[in-house]
Amino acid sequence: MIDQIEWNGGNKLEALTLARLDLTGQVLSFISKHIYTCKTGRGVPDWYTNPLRCWARSVEGFGVCRQRSPAGGQLFRDAADIARDGRDQYLLLMRLGGFEELSQFQRTVSFGPRSFSLISASEPILHRAAGEDGEVLYFNIPSAFVDQRIVGGDRICLRPKRAVEKGLPRLAFETVKALYINAHEMSDTEFVKSSQIVADMVLLALRDSCDTVCGETAVRTANVLRAKRIIRQRMTNPDLTATDIANATGISLSYLYELFHDCAGCTILEYLKNERLQKARDLLTSHTRHGLTVTDVALECGFVS
Repeated sequence: MIDQIEWNGGNKLEALTLARLDLTGQVLSFISKHIYTCKTGRGVPDWYTNPLRCWARSVEGFGVCRQRSPAGGQLFRDAADIARDGRDQYLLLMRLGGFEELSQFQRTVSFGPRSFSLISASEPILHRAAGEDGEVLYFNIPSAFVDQRIVGGDRICLRPKRAVEKGLPRLAFETVKALYINAHEMSDTEFVKSSQIVADMVLLALRDSCDTVCGETAVRTANVLRAKRIIRQRMTNPDLTATDIANATGISLSYLYELFHDCAGCTILEYLKNERLQKARDLLTSHTRHGLTVTDVALECGFVS
């Protein structure tokens, strides 16, 4: 199904607060549906007084979404948003025009025209758009698809490539654009099959530092990575159990124990505890702590008295 929003920009003198809120709500709803749930931060994008066009198609976890607007500002996705929508996917972010700064995995990277990189919907992220000639194309790829092909997909997130020269990065960039241009003429089956082919090319262009996986190893790796993402998404719940994680991953409890013993070198509960401790450490040392007490941090990480 094709989804779109078009807005030519309102007159600042006639811009009513109610109309602004309605358009902002529509845009955030569109982003939530086709990219992921997020919020406006400091410097709310002024979509009302600027021309805006959003277009998207999504099928079975694959999707293309193009946004064009000169409105700058901040959008961020936090742990609450991740828990709310449970998006288990990666996204290729391609800047077609304008500049943007992204922060994720304790890295901050600037993107200019014709640069692209993978980002994760399973981790908090902050977008800061400059608001000049802004145009971006997203290509959604299910995490299971990525996990079955490379080890450590998170390691290639926010490692931008530039499609300015001949070679694989440029070929991948132009192929994603071609998928977007032709998406409206495809059946759902054609779109999914085409997206799978394009996703393989994108990963080939990005995975310089990642190992490939195949066969049984691919399945085991994919299950471990999915379980780890579920832990990161839900560890604020102090009642989270190994059974909950196994059910959400779609495997048996005994197989989950076996996977963590063989692949992570620890038990599932030890891994959960270590993730909570790491998050607590990050919050306590972060400059964005905003007055959180030690008790607040403990509760945020799923610890109870």
